[in-house]
Amino acid sequence: MRRRREEEQEQEEEKHQEQEREEEEREEGEEAQEQEEQEQKEEEEEEEKEDEQQQQQQQRPHHNKQSSSENNIRENLSFC
Repeated sequence: MRRRREEEQEQEEEKHQEQEREEEEREEGEEAQEQEEQEQKEEEEEEEKEDEQQQQQQQRPHHNKQSSSENNIRENLSFC
């Protein structure tokens, strides 16, 4: 009787430990997934910032303004 009770207790302990391991693995998996999602979100935000910077640069083409000014001056000089 005593052996049987000890075996049952051991089985219960093993079962409990296995459940704890599974729960820890699940939590680690969730944490890894959350971290991956956070990293992906940060990458997307960084890409958006880069896109905005590129759009702002395209909206303000300094070189083209300078070129057109130079052309206007040349045209005015040619009339002289």
